[in-house]
Amino acid sequence: MARYTVTRTTSLFKGAGSHTIRKLSRGNSLNRVGVSPDGQWIHVRGTLGGYPYDGFVSRRDVKLDPILAIGRLVGKHLVNDVGHGMNNTARGRMDPGACAGKATEYNAVSHFVQALTIAEKRQGASVRISQGLPLRARKAVAAEDATSWHANAGGGTGVEVLVPMFANRASVAKSDRLGKAIALAAGLRYRGTKRTPRLSVLNRGYDRLVELFFIDDSSDRANFAAHRDAIVAAVLANI
Repeated sequence: MARYTVTRTTSLFKGAGSHTIRKLSRGNSLNRVGVSPDGQWIHVRGTLGGYPYDGFVSRRDVKLDPILAIGRLVGKHLVNDVGHGMNNTARGRMDPGACAGKATEYNAVSHFVQALTIAEKRQGASVRISQGLPLRARKAVAAEDATSWHANAGGGTGVEVLVPMFANRASVAKSDRLGKAIALAAGLRYRGTKRTPRLSVLNRGYDRLVELFFIDDSSDRANFAAHRDAIVAAVLANI
């Protein structure tokens, strides 16, 4: 069961946005049992201060607790690909990826990958950060799971996962669970998991390419930035 921490004084509601049941204080820990259809309200239930609670709290007033059982990733070898950056398309040339004003795909995704990699290592995993790591190199580090992280663009919104055309059912199911968990943590629409034969990074041995958000949508950018810790926790629980 996921746990959320209250980040500021707020209220627990009987329903999503209905009448108040009780006040909540910063630092209160709540057990999540569900989420509203629009993703903006978290259904919580448990005991707080010796008294039971069952109601809804606004997603804006809580954050997902990223602490999981220490060592749950011990022995796993993972690869996190930033997707863009220096020497990605040509030696000595910087590839920023998709851009929206001053926001670049590379900056947003590289900061996320750094935070994710630190969290995975704390859980005992051996992790390599790469840019287009080829299949032969993946085998050399005995990576069990390799993900290429990106930001989408083109006027849409939400989280999307792309997998190799001939990925097996278990791998596709894992990628789908991961995508759904990321979307829920970020409060974004889930666009689904799709097979594709056309992406070179998937042909180089990656299990999936994850489009974390749309960089040209201001709401997507804000949600991704505000919920980065929750997204990292979602990945840790589903990788």
